[in-house]
Amino acid sequence: SINLRWLCSLISDARTDRGIDADLQFVSTEDLTLHDELTKRMLHAAFFAGSLCLADLECVELFREPFMAVLNSRHTLARSASLSLDQVRGEPVIWLRREASPLLFDAFRSSCVARDYRPSIIQEVRTLYECLEFARADLGITFLPASMQAKYAGDSVVFVPLRESDLYAEYNLAFLRGRRSSVVDRFVRFVQDYVCHNSPARTPFQ
Repeated sequence: SINLRWLCSLISDARTDRGIDADLQFVSTEDLTLHDELTKRMLHAAFFAGSLCLADLECVELFREPFMAVLNSRHTLARSASLSLDQVRGEPVIWLRREASPLLFDAFRSSCVARDYRPSIIQEVRTLYECLEFARADLGITFLPASMQAKYAGDSVVFVPLRESDLYAEYNLAFLRGRRSSVVDRFVRFVQDYVCHNSPARTPFQ
């Protein structure tokens, strides 16, 4: 669920960066196995959306990306310049199943609760793309990271900014605490520097 265009650009630069000085391999994994794979050193570091607060992991906060409300273009709220959560309260919502992305799911729910908003979820799906297509079919509204707007906004679906800046996807890089290889240290420094100069979000961490 991370901004794939940004991630692909980072991977491309990392593979040719002389400061890392290592043959890097990038693989996709599931949230449910992320901690186990890091612990068993099957992974040295992992990008993820959401929050992972575990004693044996160190997390580097990268950036936050605001969620936008996504609606069918015929929806009564589709012409709004922006929306508050009060305006969508009671609207049927399409959202991810927890097992599809538990870290993002939990972070999204916590952000909603903090704003006194409890989405009325009528359909759970496995991917953000499915959320989009259900909204396009006018089966409910959904909330998607702002980076998806450039590719998917069109005649039949609209992305509307939310006024609540606290509703966002948070992206992090995790690795094991304590003793680790110098390659991991160099990669972490590379990622932090890359985020400073190439953050896709409006609210990078300082």
